[in-house]
Amino acid sequence: MLRDCRKSLFAVLQAYDREAPGYSAPLRQRVRPGGGAFGRPVYFGVRPSESHSTMSRFVYLHGFASGPASRKASFFQERLASRGVTLEIPDLAEGDFRHLTVTAQLRVIERLEQGHALALIGSSMGGYLAALYAAAHPAQVERMVLLAPAFNFYQRWAETLGPENLARWRQQGEIPVFHYSTGRPETIGYQLMDDARAYPAYPDAGQACLICHGTRDSVVPIGFSQHFVDTHPSARLVAFDSGHELTDVLEAIWETSANFLLGGAAQ
Repeated sequence: MLRDCRKSLFAVLQAYDREAPGYSAPLRQRVRPGGGAFGRPVYFGVRPSESHSTMSRFVYLHGFASGPASRKASFFQERLASRGVTLEIPDLAEGDFRHLTVTAQLRVIERLEQGHALALIGSSMGGYLAALYAAAHPAQVERMVLLAPAFNFYQRWAETLGPENLARWRQQGEIPVFHYSTGRPETIGYQLMDDARAYPAYPDAGQACLICHGTRDSVVPIGFSQHFVDTHPSARLVAFDSGHELTDVLEAIWETSANFLLGGAAQ
């Protein structure tokens, strides 16, 4: 039944991304570098060094069913503004969530680039998009900070929904999902899956990359990020005691990523 498909999809996406304005998740113990046993981030690989570009355009890529006013986007915008850096936050759906595709979102990033070097911050699906764009534009993307990036995107959705619900979605053409930016259910078409299956699960992006991921993430397992780091020497993973949203550890993430992100930029 379509109802079963909706429930399965909601189960996998309820935190994908739960970052809309006004969302209030139960506070967990905050994670801070150098904190207690549960608060100290764990580094996999060498700690990221600073980059040194002074011409970067900073862009934040929000997650699925989210938008430019998300909590994480606003947090990074405020922190960067305090250092004299402007963070651009495009609406990746461009007001048309129903017809959302990976390809269309990548075109939004391409239009923003305009010959500038990019420093990308991507959350969940936005993190996956950042890696895809970096792989396709190695000369334009300087560095990335990825927050629980949704690697293995198509496969993860297909496996979670199961073949019957996936087939039902394809047959119906669309299903409603809760949109955290609008605060109500919005329809998403199956073209998202048709388009996404053409993209690699783990983009071959060789740029400097810092990944922040929660050890308790049940939406996008941290193992996906670990796999990316294992196959990309320029990528580093920092694990936090948090879930997929990471909204309870934003201060710690900023402390961990600021020097890497702002290396050479106005501070």
